[in-house]
Amino acid sequence: MFGAIDRKADFAETHPLSAAARKRAQADVDVLGAMFDALVARNRRMSSSRVRGYQASTFLGARGVRAGLADAVMAPNQAFQALLQSL
Repeated sequence: MFGAIDRKADFAETHPLSAAARKRAQADVDVLGAMFDALVARNRRMSSSRVRGYQASTFLGARGVRAGLADAVMAPNQAFQALLQSL
């Protein structure tokens, strides 16, 4: 049909990963990464290149706010109340 049976075991832990399977997986990861960058950029009102520049770093608390990835640091109950007020 579509040769799907040829790729059935591509990512099975009992078989070595072929170069072709790795290339397909990397292409998927690249597409998903670009989608994520675009989503964060749109929702945080920043450029995709700025998001990519963070290189998947993590930002805790005030660092996340300074990076433009969060609006504020607050206790969970305060965050929930702020969410309710924004609706």
